[in-house]
Amino acid sequence: MSEMHPDEMRAAKNTDTPLFSEIEDDYYSPSCHMTKTRELGINVGGTVFVRSLREWFKAMNEPILSDNELNEAQMKRGDR
Repeated sequence: MSEMHPDEMRAAKNTDTPLFSEIEDDYYSPSCHMTKTRELGINVGGTVFVRSLREWFKAMNEPILSDNELNEAQMKRGDR
């Protein structure tokens, strides 16, 4: 009997429903999916943000940050 690799032991079943991907089977390509809990996930460059549709709509009405402002905000939140 072969032993499982540690990554295989941590693996979980993917319950997301793919909606769009710029390049099929490229996990770093911009894409979006719907989660099991009916939230929309958006992936760009391997970073995924998941929010409810109401939260995405609310976010689109907020001021847009520059790249530097976004990086600073992510560092403060601990995302980087």
